[in-house]
Amino acid sequence: MRAGTESSLRDTELYESYQERRRSKYPVTSVETVERFLASINAHDVDGLAAMMTPDHQFIDSAGARVQGADSMREAWRAYFEMMPDYQITVSEILEKGQLVVVLGQAAGTLARNGRVDAKDRWVVPAAWAAVVVGDAPMERVASWQIFADNSRIETLLRTPAASAEGGAR
Repeated sequence: MRAGTESSLRDTELYESYQERRRSKYPVTSVETVERFLASINAHDVDGLAAMMTPDHQFIDSAGARVQGADSMREAWRAYFEMMPDYQITVSEILEKGQLVVVLGQAAGTLARNGRVDAKDRWVVPAAWAAVVVGDAPMERVASWQIFADNSRIETLLRTPAASAEGGAR
């Protein structure tokens, strides 16, 4: 083996090892970025969510209402997780086209009333989310997060003092 070849092989192995370590710690695709974003939602990690948003992040709910900015969304998520302490997203499929990542699945939660949850205030709805991911790995960020769901169930729960079960999402 020539002297330069062995050094090149070691450099290649070191680079591949570095890339593998980096991939395990940081997302390297838009889908992986969204998967980490979803994991932060399911963990109710508002600081983790805010860290993954662009400063001018835009959230659009299923009624078309918008919240602008990572700091505003940190507080909005915090309030939502207090209102729905068991909120979870279950993913059935993720589709990607460039910067756009679409998530199909369902959202579920239970409306907390006076800090307490009751099974009759539980809802589950099919939902879809669209994320726009910008930047280069490992610094990709979510610039936009939009939900598509029928929130009539949660709207009913919010309007009535006592309720029964079914749907609403964020």
